[in-house]
Amino acid sequence: MNKTHGHGDTRLYTIWKGIKARCNNPREPAFPNYGGRGIKVCTRWDKSFSNFLEDMGWDNGLTIDRINPSGGYEKSNCRWANRSQQASNRRNILGTASRYKGVVKKGSGWMARCKQKSLGTFPTEEQAALAYNEKAKEVFGDFAYLNEVTK
Repeated sequence: MNKTHGHGDTRLYTIWKGIKARCNNPREPAFPNYGGRGIKVCTRWDKSFSNFLEDMGWDNGLTIDRINPSGGYEKSNCRWANRSQQASNRRNILGTASRYKGVVKKGSGWMARCKQKSLGTFPTEEQAALAYNEKAKEVFGDFAYLNEVTK
């Protein structure tokens, strides 16, 4: 193990190793949800813990979060987030998929959800996405991952 960075026994080093395992190791139990669906670790981080530390710093008590849950592990797509922020930033795996975060097909309409709570059902996907954005800004402030609504 390379200990030149002095973090070999730290939680941060364990997080970095976990990122690489989820994305690179088909025998890792979480691989199907990460590497198996195309989530990658940028080359800079994949080859060096020191590069990861330089780009991300360290905020103890927080967890690594990908801003876009379908994007890779790289400086522009990662942040340190608390558990509540991270839990709100998940890909849609329930209901009929929408192109927007926090939106699922429900009957003949589209339901917006934020923090496990329904915000109502809307006639269009875009209206539901805008409702999600409003609630996410209220709940998560600057950490909110907002939909880019196209009409």
